[in-house]
Parts: sequence; C-alpha cells; structure tokens
Amino acid sequence: MRTFAGDVAYLRKGQGPALLLLHGIPSSSYLWRDLIDPLSATFDVIAPDLIGYGDSDKRLDAELSIAAQARYMVAFTESLGVHQVAVVGHDIGGGVAQLMAADEPQRVARLILIDSVVDNNWPVPDIARLKEPAWDQIMVNIDLRKGLRKGLEAGIVTEGRVTDELVDEWTRPFQDLGGRRAYLRAARALNNRDLIGRAKHIEEIETPTLVIWGANDKFLDPEWAETLKHKLRDTTVEIIDPGGHFLPLDRPDAVVEAITRFLTTR
Repeated sequence: MRTFAGDVAYLRKGQGPALLLLHGIPSSSYLWRDLIDPLSATFDVIAPDLIGYGDSDKRLDAELSIAAQARYMVAFTESLGVHQVAVVGHDIGGGVAQLMAADEPQRVARLILIDSVVDNNWPVPDIARLKEPAWDQIMVNIDLRKGLRKGLEAGIVTEGRVTDELVDEWTRPFQDLGGRRAYLRAARALNNRDLIGRAKHIEEIETPTLVIWGANDKFLDPEWAETLKHKLRDTTVEIIDPGGHFLPLDRPDAVVEAITRFLTTR
C-alpha cells in the first residue's frame, strides 16, 4: 500500500472490527506470525511492516522516528479505508500506538501496549549503541544473525521457541548491506524525546487501554507497566508469567487470549 512515505508491506486477514498490529525493533510483521490466524477469527487483522523495516520501503529520505511512523500509520489505515481501529503496539510500536491515540483519538478505538517503550526507558542499550559512528563500518561485514539470535534468546523464555526458522526470517531483511544500513538508520532515528515531549498529551489519552507485559522481560522492566497504568486514564495491566520481551513470539496463546478478552468485553 502506497503512502506519502513509500510503500507499506502488510498482511491482512479476517473480518470484523479492525485490529492494527505494530511491531518494534528489530522486527517486522513476522513478530505476529502466531497471532494473526487466531485473531482473524474475530477481527480484521492488519499487520504492516513499519517504514524502513521488513519489506516496506527503505528510502534514504524517509523520517523514521516514532512520531513519523505514527503519521505513516494513520495515512496507511486511511488508504485502506479503515477509519477506526484498535491498535496493538509492541516495543517501539507501542510508542507509535501511544502517539496515534494522542493525535487521532477518534481513530483509535482501543489501545493495547505490549512490553512497550515508555517515557525515557528507550532506546535500550543494544539499540542506542548503534548511533556510534564506528557502526557504519562494522555493519559492512558483521554477521547480524549471531547477534539477533542472541537477542531473541534473551527475549524469549519458553523452551524451544527460538528455532532456526524463526532466526532465518527474523534476520532476512538484514542479509544484504542495504538492509543492514536500513537497520542502522532506523535505530539512529529513535529518540525518547518523541514521548517525553508529548507527555502531557499522552497523559490525556482516554482510550481504554490494556497493558500486557512479560514478567521476565530483560529489555524493558515489567515495572514500566505500572508507570503506564498511572500515566493513562483508563488502563488495565496484565502480566504474563513466564514471559519475555518478545511476548507475541514467546507466549502467543496467552497474548491472543488477553487481546481477545479485552476487545470483546470493553
């Protein structure tokens, strides 16, 4: 689907109320691979790759901040003819979702934040260090597969979930130099001022919100779930135990159950 920032690759399945799934970094719509089918039994599930990620456009002139991604996702859903949607955001996708709800409250029917960025808890060190100039050269020859597999293993606690198939698809967008440089641009575009500077507007969000967090998240501490509960006006918190940062990959059944219960009872 073409937007003013370029083509957005996406998956879509099901009928019913629209449900937009926004991934984080370093990810793509593949994050939701085990959620799309069960959720599509009840919802019109839309899972895009954010601009600069996955199979979406990686134009050099595209702004990749979460504030820009929020604008792109509003334009994307409008292009699909979807005028109101429940938004699920993981990691930085949660920041995108917060800004969508703050800026376009009439579009965001419900808000679901999964192990989300909050205030100044991001970028996490492994992403922040990519802003160092040395990474321009490191990225030329680096084997990202090893590092990204290590990240998956740190973010998934369920035994047997990190498979070669998962790692293959997780790392596919970064196999060539263009993909690795796109990853650098995306990482370097992340700035927590996008949320800190909008704190007042975020605190005014009245959209019913579900916060889901993995009890064993090693990247974003579960205590941040309580921060969101106190920050937003109508928030329920659900901690999934055990569960790591990449909950949609780690505990997909529990995440589907939590999302479905929230959206069908609120």
